[in-house]
Amino acid sequence: LVMGIPNGGSLGGAVPFALRSYLYAAYAQDDWKVNPRLTLTLGVRYELEKPWTERYNQLSYGFDYTSPNPVQVPNLPLKGGLVFAGVNGVPRKQGKTDYNNFGPRFGFAYSFNDKTIVRGGYALFYQSNLGNMDWNMRIPETFNTDLTYIGTAPDGVRPNTTLMNPFPAGIPALTGSSLGLATRLGESIAFWAPDRVLAYNQQWSLGVQRLLPWQMKFDLSFVRMLSVKGMEEFDLNEKPDKYLALGKAENDMVPNPFYGILPPTTSHGSNKTIMQKNLWGAYPQFKSITQEGTNSQTVVYHAVQLGIDKRFSNGFQFLTNYTGSKKIENNLTSLVNVRHYRSISSGDRPHLFNFAAVYELPFGQGKSLLNGKALADKLFGGWIVSSVFGYSAGKPLSISDANGRPIRIKDPSKSGAIANRRGDLVDAAGNILNPYFDITAFQSLPTQYMVSAEVPYLSELRAPSFRHLDMSLIKRFRIWESVMFDVRADVANVLNTPQWGAPGTSMATKNTFGVIRDVVGGNRTIQLSFRGVF
Repeated sequence: LVMGIPNGGSLGGAVPFALRSYLYAAYAQDDWKVNPRLTLTLGVRYELEKPWTERYNQLSYGFDYTSPNPVQVPNLPLKGGLVFAGVNGVPRKQGKTDYNNFGPRFGFAYSFNDKTIVRGGYALFYQSNLGNMDWNMRIPETFNTDLTYIGTAPDGVRPNTTLMNPFPAGIPALTGSSLGLATRLGESIAFWAPDRVLAYNQQWSLGVQRLLPWQMKFDLSFVRMLSVKGMEEFDLNEKPDKYLALGKAENDMVPNPFYGILPPTTSHGSNKTIMQKNLWGAYPQFKSITQEGTNSQTVVYHAVQLGIDKRFSNGFQFLTNYTGSKKIENNLTSLVNVRHYRSISSGDRPHLFNFAAVYELPFGQGKSLLNGKALADKLFGGWIVSSVFGYSAGKPLSISDANGRPIRIKDPSKSGAIANRRGDLVDAAGNILNPYFDITAFQSLPTQYMVSAEVPYLSELRAPSFRHLDMSLIKRFRIWESVMFDVRADVANVLNTPQWGAPGTSMATKNTFGVIRDVVGGNRTIQLSFRGVF
């Protein structure tokens, strides 16, 4: 750099822009007490969310999937291209407006008696698209300067140029929306699906609460959520499955029909030959086409929730809850080659349990033991013990391989202590003797030109579960009437239980497949604290 011949760099940045959107919402609700035992809650919410607009129309509206492209090559009819907001009669908004966003709400509560009540409800909630959209995607590249400084000549040895003249070919003017469908030919493009709508989820709940003796409460509920039209991204230039049978022929170099037509600065226009697979996409004039905001994601969640709580009395209080659930996701994976994989979601945790308790030891003034004894109260009174225990089942695992997801030929799960199946025992030939799961339960696909029938995540194969027990011991000394001194000991992970990391899940890496290589937490920590209160 000091000599004026840096290795590389770039010149560029985003142009000034001013985005604006409007969100209108209205909500009405009425509570109707049908009789002393039954109360109904009825409501509806309406939301109108306008797509983004930009003060200078520096936005893409979407993509034209069918119109002929202005640039054509022999024997390869080209179609499609970017459509810009506010150009040629296209609206200034970044996509269409979704007007159908009514969210009804319904709830009821029925009291059988003064100790038992049943509650239920249904609601439909919409998710904002504005908050889910990537800021980097809102202004197309044609409105931004992004010029690469090439520091080295093609021979890889000599400097290409110097800082005296860093861009010999000059700095090209921004094309903006002037090229229309011919924008960024030979390059990768991305856009937001113009017909996207707001994703929404429907939620149901039905539960019963019952008061129990000793100031305890029992709660049992069923919960269901259906989330649909979630936004995902896809490559519209993905290779169609009909070419899989040709195998390695996709890498053959063939005459490049774009040579001399597309800009020589692009990969499609720089050489006389091109890889065959680059001509198989639906829009071969583009390197890749990413469609953001496709309303394709569907998630279903079912859960049974059980809770038993005790209010504070006689120096004791506890809270406990258990959730047994299942979270299922419909994985579309592609718009070009439609494949539906309905499987457990990566966020599925079928069992969750938590318990928390606080207990004031029954010693000292006002307690059942050693009451009225000054010295005993100083030593043994005022002690409080609290604890928290938590358990969570492990996340489901996804097995990968060089040629795609391998096929299960048997149940890969194994039982037993994790300490005995960490994958840390290896024989002389390098074979793992104690893997976390059965590493022989999978069969690799013969070639990469096959489509695996396996789902992304396996319900029966999960990472190690998570559990912890934390405790605290607190003692308050009263020095004078308004002056107190607290001593506290907090212990995290009392049992020093290690939290094992997930095992290796790539069959292509034999030395780590089924091997737990790290501990993600679980060390015991002790903290002592002293505090004066006055």
